[in-house]
Amino acid sequence: MKIVATGNAPAPFSVEQGVMTEQPDNEVWVRAGDKVNKLAARVVEFARLQDFLDHNTLDLACIGAAAINQAVKAIGAARMELQRDMLDVVTQPFFSTIIDDKNRERTRLVLRVFVVTV
Repeated sequence: MKIVATGNAPAPFSVEQGVMTEQPDNEVWVRAGDKVNKLAARVVEFARLQDFLDHNTLDLACIGAAAINQAVKAIGAARMELQRDMLDVVTQPFFSTIIDDKNRERTRLVLRVFVVTV
């Protein structure tokens, strides 16, 4: 199971380790134009399949206030959907710095999602 970015094809970003040509399996790049329901579905899918995946977290990576807004709304929608499965998600926000394709330093907010049982 591979969780991929929503929206258009992801742009490669330079990171300290080199150029990232594909995103990690547990990372979703959130854009301002992403549909909340689609993002929420990815979070729900991750939560329900967590026992079968190689990683135990899902990272929602956001650049810009509008992308952060979409990610937060998606987490709220996912929480409501997961209630019937006796699951919940907890997020841990952190910042990371990347170099974009125009060699500009960009700060992004990453919302790390953990699944808990209720």
